[in-house]
Amino acid sequence: MVAAFSASNQQKDPNGATQVYFYSLERSDGDTNNGISPTPTNRRRNPSSTGISKPKVSSFGNSLKFQLVDVQSVEAVTDVHAAEILNNGKTLLVTDLMHQVALYDLSPPFYSRKTLVFASDVVCHVGVSPKLPTLFALAFRNKPFVKLYCTTTDKKTTRTEVAEHRTGFKFPVHRASFDSSGFFLAVAETGFMKSWISIVNVNTKKPSNKRFVAHAGRISGLQWTTTSSLLLSSSHDGYVKVWDPVAMSNLLSVHIETYGIHSMLLMEGLSVLVTLGYNDCRLQSRSIVQLHELEASRLVEMNKQAANIQKIWKGRKTRQLIAKYIKGSEA
Repeated sequence: MVAAFSASNQQKDPNGATQVYFYSLERSDGDTNNGISPTPTNRRRNPSSTGISKPKVSSFGNSLKFQLVDVQSVEAVTDVHAAEILNNGKTLLVTDLMHQVALYDLSPPFYSRKTLVFASDVVCHVGVSPKLPTLFALAFRNKPFVKLYCTTTDKKTTRTEVAEHRTGFKFPVHRASFDSSGFFLAVAETGFMKSWISIVNVNTKKPSNKRFVAHAGRISGLQWTTTSSLLLSSSHDGYVKVWDPVAMSNLLSVHIETYGIHSMLLMEGLSVLVTLGYNDCRLQSRSIVQLHELEASRLVEMNKQAANIQKIWKGRKTRQLIAKYIKGSEA
């Protein structure tokens, strides 16, 4: 079952706390195992020039429904403008996108675990890590750094705490996104007339050595693909671009909106890219087919690299063992 939530600062309880609504997503026929699966359309699969079959383009069915399962009050933050579920569904993060971020434990009872207050810094974006120990990253308005938060265990009390680490960049950071492994963090920096993308390893906590110019306008969306770790970005220049973070090269550029893109979401399970422009909202499927081909070819390349690394490692180990036994026999 897939859980979703909705927070509103207009409908409040008598005590003045913001209400958070939790929903389960299921199909109207009662099947909850594959509740988010779309209804496939009858499209032909044509092999591409690279020998990779194109995925079937899907359409949305009308068999999905939301079931309200719980309502809770959030008192640590006055107005909820952004919320995320993290820590494998155990923690709820809420923020007013100003000076406060609150963490709530979702396991009964629902209670406030920790509240972060920033006196002068204004939170502008939250990036959630899919895997522990890193929990999330915060970007701040007009600040050239992000703050990373991860879980640590106190050796004396064995209690789980939230530790903070600050990573600096050259220009102000306004967006952050983790890859599917949780090891790498991509951030969007904005300078004069240009925007950059920087990639850092959150485990080493070292300054970024991967940085490239991405767009002519401010970056409005940043998302990793799950299978081959390609990077998607959208911008106020109206383009959606696909990047190879290893080679730091642009693989695909699609111009969607003349007046700029406000936000973007890639739904890989549905093979649909949703873009919200300043004029209308669009669903892109034709370019997603190209993206699947890029991902598949990228995955083949990564597998070849992994096989070569394994061969080199085995060769070195074999030579070390041979040298060891030769020295032993000579002695």
